Amino acid sequence: SINRGPWSGGVGVGYARRKYIAPEDSLFFSLDGVVDQSWFGQAQIGRRLSERSSAEASLYANRYESGIAFAPAVTSTGTTVSYYRLIGRRLSATASIGLFTSDQDGFASDVVASGLLGLRYSF
Repeated sequence: SINRGPWSGGVGVGYARRKYIAPEDSLFFSLDGVVDQSWFGQAQIGRRLSERSSAEASLYANRYESGIAFAPAVTSTGTTVSYYRLIGRRLSATASIGLFTSDQDGFASDVVASGLLGLRYSF
């Protein structure tokens, strides 16, 4: 992450791999030896617009593979844009919109849009 004057930003990437150790004597199913993997990336940029307001945008992407036979992999992505405003000394407001997708191999993709309006009072 970085902060330079009114700008802020960050980037992150990651990978996770798990190998399960479990009893093999299950009647129906055992996770013994199954390896799941996931990859992810995210980025964020923000800017202070004034002493009392700022804006931020972020995006992410992930991929998850369960390792279970015939289980589909899942890819998800998303982005948000937010505006923050300090109102007085103790009250702040947030407005945010987002768009998110989820794609499970072999199935239809999902797309979700969201919006948020909020007020926060700090004691």
